[in-house]
Amino acid sequence: MQVHTDYQELANLASYTTFAWLEQPDQVRDHLTTLGQINQHIEGTIEQELQADGFQKVAADPDFYVVYHTSVERVITGATLDTWGYEYRRGRLRYGSVAVTDVDVESYQQGTLIIDIVDAKANELVWRGTATDAIHGPRQATDKIDEAVHKMLAAFPPVS
Repeated sequence: MQVHTDYQELANLASYTTFAWLEQPDQVRDHLTTLGQINQHIEGTIEQELQADGFQKVAADPDFYVVYHTSVERVITGATLDTWGYEYRRGRLRYGSVAVTDVDVESYQQGTLIIDIVDAKANELVWRGTATDAIHGPRQATDKIDEAVHKMLAAFPPVS
């Protein structure tokens, strides 16, 4: 899993104590988050991590908003392997006289989860975490979500 975080150095992220969800416009929602169970799982995991770190979810006037984005794409990779082998020809055994080319093709789903922290007063993006990894099925997707959220939010707020 590849995890990256970035933040605005001038933002006082250490002063944040409360958060709320920032609603996404329908036109930016992707096909993964329209699936209710995945959506609920992502939100629940983010809330658990933030609350475990001492942040409180509030209904009004938060210090920061949380919003996330997801994407899933099919990735196809290929590698050509040239191998040399033995050949038996007319009673003789020869080494290296046969070249065999194998093509190894792999197809998998690559998921990306992005968590954004938006300053509520300035209405400005101040922190972003991204995680990308291969996913093989819905059960593994939820495990990967848990791991990604944990790794990203371990870096929030950043230590100065």
